[in-house]
Amino acid sequence: MAGCSSVGLSPWACALASLEAGRKEAFLRHLGAQGMDLEKDLAPQTGRSLLRVALARGQDWAVAALLEQGARVDQDATSNKRSVLHCAMQQVNGVSPASVGLVLGKCGQEQVDRRDRWGRTPLMMAAEAGGKGLPAMRLLLDRGAQVNIRWVLSTKQFLASE
Repeated sequence: MAGCSSVGLSPWACALASLEAGRKEAFLRHLGAQGMDLEKDLAPQTGRSLLRVALARGQDWAVAALLEQGARVDQDATSNKRSVLHCAMQQVNGVSPASVGLVLGKCGQEQVDRRDRWGRTPLMMAAEAGGKGLPAMRLLLDRGAQVNIRWVLSTKQFLASE
């Protein structure tokens, strides 16, 4: 951590650099740094928090560490209104069922059924992934995700019209 502070980087910036480089030990060390802001998001309109980056990169170890440290899953400040759970479903090809399960464990029912800007729920996004989304779909259904075929059909028609 001394290396980061000596060049003027914040603990968050050091953690992000370590995460993007896949340096697990350095990332975990930076998470415990004084002044670490787990909710900081350099691109809040699109979602670039450490948790979202870890999910997008398929780094299950980082997802687990961030959630253990208290990273929040109820943030949806993106312009698309996508929650952390939406992000996990968007990245379903690279996110393991273990990470999806960890995120779901921190979600209330409201997050399980939350809709993004286009009306899509995490379950819909997992369904759109086809066979690769089945493990995530099972987890979402086990958590009580609402199933409504009209939502799926109207979403597919809306997306096809764009």
